[in-house]
Amino acid sequence: MEKRYQVFISSTFQDLQNARQEVSQALLRADCFPAGMELFPAADQEQFEFIKTVIDQSDYYLLISAGRYGSIHPETGLSYTEMEYDYAMEIGKPVIRLLHKDPFNQLRGEFLETGDAGRAALEKFRQKLTTGSVVRFWEDPKELMAETVFALQDIQRRKSAVGWVRADGISSEKARAEIAELKLQLAEVQVVNPDFAKTLSQQKGLVPLRWREEVAADDGYEFTGAQLTTSVSKDSFLYEICVALLEEEEEGALYRRVLEGLKPKEVSFKYYQRDLGEYFEFRSFLEWLEGESMISSYTNEYGATSWVLLPDARVWIRGNVARKSLDRAALKEYLFT
Repeated sequence: MEKRYQVFISSTFQDLQNARQEVSQALLRADCFPAGMELFPAADQEQFEFIKTVIDQSDYYLLISAGRYGSIHPETGLSYTEMEYDYAMEIGKPVIRLLHKDPFNQLRGEFLETGDAGRAALEKFRQKLTTGSVVRFWEDPKELMAETVFALQDIQRRKSAVGWVRADGISSEKARAEIAELKLQLAEVQVVNPDFAKTLSQQKGLVPLRWREEVAADDGYEFTGAQLTTSVSKDSFLYEICVALLEEEEEGALYRRVLEGLKPKEVSFKYYQRDLGEYFEFRSFLEWLEGESMISSYTNEYGATSWVLLPDARVWIRGNVARKSLDRAALKEYLFT
């Protein structure tokens, strides 16, 4: 059953219209429904009660915060944006927090609170948002599309949501399984994303691979001198990257998983060192894929580079990974449910 999720976007309005547009575009590309104050920009108690019902109906709550605190509720003394956030937390809604990295030093004019009271309230709100919570920081609105994709993938893995389906898409478990199988069979014969396929075909040459045997020694392991070298097409190399990135991976772990997936049957060494041969740079290939909007990188909370699939990559996966030997049940669950 194909699900889509509704994401409530909360922020101050006038100063963050460009930011909201970037986030909305990212959500639409990820097959989500954005909901927010574009439908009800006035800030008053009656509107706030209606907003609470929209938050109730949403699967996720996404907050964008920069240099403005927002309109103040006359009774609570809090901004309507902070009240929306507090309500989302109160009802246990999964929350994505996108905070400007340094608004007080980088923003000016209409994009920054000018009064001492407004600045103090914003600083206090930022402390609330960052205390014991997962936060993603941004400086330019153009960064928000990628940050939204990363945050959405992360929260969907950690916190499942109900989602929305078409009324005519609700069927029995058996029918859903049959539909998923038919989709998989169709993907195996379709020519998907011909532009990228053409670009990939222009990446000439093979990827050299090498496995070197090791034996246990007193101070660790040492090479025996035996080794096996082989090569694979860049199409096969990309396939292994996509399989590995069905879940987010740090770059070092991704490198090891890709090479392990390409290990030929002839490698019978008990202990071995695996690496790419000469004249092929793993990171350069990842950067090329990033330029093609297939994958993207970011620095995780431990300071390591991690890679994730972008939404456009699913198009290629459906038409190519389906032809390989990935477990069909796992593939159907990932791509079609």
